[in-house]
Amino acid sequence: MYIFYSFLFFFTLGFKLYSSPLASLVAILINYIQIVFSNRLTMLKMIWKERQSTIIDYYEEIFPYHWRIAVSWISGYFIFQLFNPVLFAISGPIVAGQMGMTIQALNGIAALSMSWISTKVPLFSGLISKQCFGELNIQFNRALKSLSFVNIVLLTVFVVVIVFLGQFFPVLRNRFIPTFPLICLSLTVLVNQIIGAWAIYMRCHKQEPVLLQAIVSAIYCTFSTLVFGHFFGLYGIVIGYFAWSILSLFWVRNIFISKKKQWHTVAIP
Repeated sequence: MYIFYSFLFFFTLGFKLYSSPLASLVAILINYIQIVFSNRLTMLKMIWKERQSTIIDYYEEIFPYHWRIAVSWISGYFIFQLFNPVLFAISGPIVAGQMGMTIQALNGIAALSMSWISTKVPLFSGLISKQCFGELNIQFNRALKSLSFVNIVLLTVFVVVIVFLGQFFPVLRNRFIPTFPLICLSLTVLVNQIIGAWAIYMRCHKQEPVLLQAIVSAIYCTFSTLVFGHFFGLYGIVIGYFAWSILSLFWVRNIFISKKKQWHTVAIP
């Protein structure tokens, strides 16, 4: 959220393209201050000096899982970072800027609502290590409901505010994409939040079963962005992305159900 509010602050002051890197710098400085001027620094030093009785084999335990996560994140980069350059090339800087502003706002909403799941990762991982799968599912379902509720409320407020701006402040409204693709993109964010929550749940088992789905998503979204964007512009890109998110929802749901049944039937190694 620091990045989101900082971005809006710098953009309002007229920093334009410099707003995003300046916002990232502010977020880094805030994190640095939080560590240095609190007891977290003392805790980090204590952890660093603490001798561990167990030895972690990074090559055997971490790397096989780590590279799959890396590939998944790279795939996500191709999905989200391709919209603006393509729109800039086919529709011009105004539409590309509207898409960039819209994505920044939606990313801020997604980051806020996803905290209901991401902050529970230590809890989920601990319950898995203890094989308390009943309590794990209760906690996860509760967090998923909270995430979905917060996300729906924030997205609804965001769309309503944008429509309101169109009635009374058209200059501000024109900084965002039109209403129909805005609604489609907002629904896509909601769907991706649910998919992301399921992925986090499965990753807490030290597994990455959605790797193939991430790679296919990157290939499809690259294709749809280039082809549909060329023929239909902004609407083609957004609708193509939304359609794939619905297909991905069913795909990842099937993976989630099957893996949960498989992992919770036998002991996790």
